[in-house]
Amino acid sequence: MKKTGILVLLICLIFGSFSSAFADDLREDTRQNVPRSSLQVKLFEIPMDTNCMRPFRDLEYHAEEEALYVLMPTCGWDRRYRANQLVFDLEGNEIAAPQYPITSDGLTRTYIEFDGGRAYSSDYEIDLGTSNTKIYDLDENEELGALGFDTYWSGFKVSGNRVAYRKSCGDDSLKFYIGTLDPFTNSDELVPVYSETRHIKAFDFNPSGTELIYGTYVSSDASVNYGIAIRTVDAATGEELDEFLIDDTGFENEKDRTSVALSLYATKDYIVVLSHVRALDKGKIQRFTYDGELVDEVETNFQVRGLTEGPNGSSIYIEKRFDNEAEDSCDGRFEVVQVNWREPKSESTGRPVPIISERTIGGKTTAEFKDDGFGLLKVVDPESGAVDYRAPLKSDKNDVRLRIPFADMQAKLAAGANNLLINYQGQEIAISMSTFDCADLLAGMPCQDDATVEIQLTMDEGGNIKVVVQLFVVEQVNAMTKVVHRKTIQY
Repeated sequence: MKKTGILVLLICLIFGSFSSAFADDLREDTRQNVPRSSLQVKLFEIPMDTNCMRPFRDLEYHAEEEALYVLMPTCGWDRRYRANQLVFDLEGNEIAAPQYPITSDGLTRTYIEFDGGRAYSSDYEIDLGTSNTKIYDLDENEELGALGFDTYWSGFKVSGNRVAYRKSCGDDSLKFYIGTLDPFTNSDELVPVYSETRHIKAFDFNPSGTELIYGTYVSSDASVNYGIAIRTVDAATGEELDEFLIDDTGFENEKDRTSVALSLYATKDYIVVLSHVRALDKGKIQRFTYDGELVDEVETNFQVRGLTEGPNGSSIYIEKRFDNEAEDSCDGRFEVVQVNWREPKSESTGRPVPIISERTIGGKTTAEFKDDGFGLLKVVDPESGAVDYRAPLKSDKNDVRLRIPFADMQAKLAAGANNLLINYQGQEIAISMSTFDCADLLAGMPCQDDATVEIQLTMDEGGNIKVVVQLFVVEQVNAMTKVVHRKTIQY
């Protein structure tokens, strides 16, 4: 069995290497130098003898060290370097003794992750009968666990205690596994994430680690739905939550649709995506809100690789540039470029930020209100001074769930508010704030974590709206299991 597993692994490695190279470098003969905007600043050149972008596997900026980590495969890179990791400061000086060196000759570092002041790596060890991908806590110099030799892994991301691995060989529909670092999960406890779409390479967690975000190529019979999309799934269950299209440029027929999201990272406010746009022979780096609104973008050469968050909210990537269009297509230099994004426009001049975030999947809308200091829309009667709070919903679906943090409702109740006014499909639903005076109900539940009021609105064919008000909490049973407890509030 071991020999069979190793054979499968080697096939996956070979296939993954070639397919990855093809997907990442769809047209390496493209020599177009795309003009840079004032936002893009060249930092330095990487002294490499290789002629293609394939050697660059991972690019990560370590803020505490102010250092850029560049990882390459063990073959095809400049043989002057003894390890497959290069570390530079942002002026291009190689750091000979970085904070996280490769300490074992028997390991190949495939990926590195920096999260919340901690560092982790994915290292590959190949030895007949014991070949493994291992995950290390680099601060403690400790092996956390091994993923096994029966699957080829091509990327991992960390957020807090949660970790995600991308598959590139095996079940075509199984794209990711999500687990934990402590305890380390590498068995049936891993959460699988399936997708029917293709060209999946770029992924990251949102900062809280509750959602896995990935880029994919989507297609359907409706041409408007062809293109690169960003999809989010629940990190605890693998359930799809949302999707928005980011680019459908030049998609005229399916055989030419080879665009792909190469890399992405997520911050508190933005999802930043690096894409190959095949029809335009160029790359794009774009910033989106979590609602899919394009905030800003820059263009790059088609031969581009890596994307990492740099200092002061900037982005850093590697790009191949050419001195003379008439020279051999293999010539060129590798430049590290920083994108210094503009500050977003103020709310008074730009598009208002939605107070209530709405997501619709399968005809059902989940609307979430989170009080970040703005509060629900306040309505004051000019004569009596009575205060109501308004919750306007945009959804035209007949099944909507409005979620409001329990603590926020209690604060409005204590302040003397009269009613919660929900505007839904042209109707106004008034719910007395006294309905939410249910602290005793919460006290009787197994826990009080993530206490949320959920108002369920369902409309029948006659336009009649049924309202159900519930209180729910989320109990963390163990590192991988959460249980939701609900109780109905009499309304």
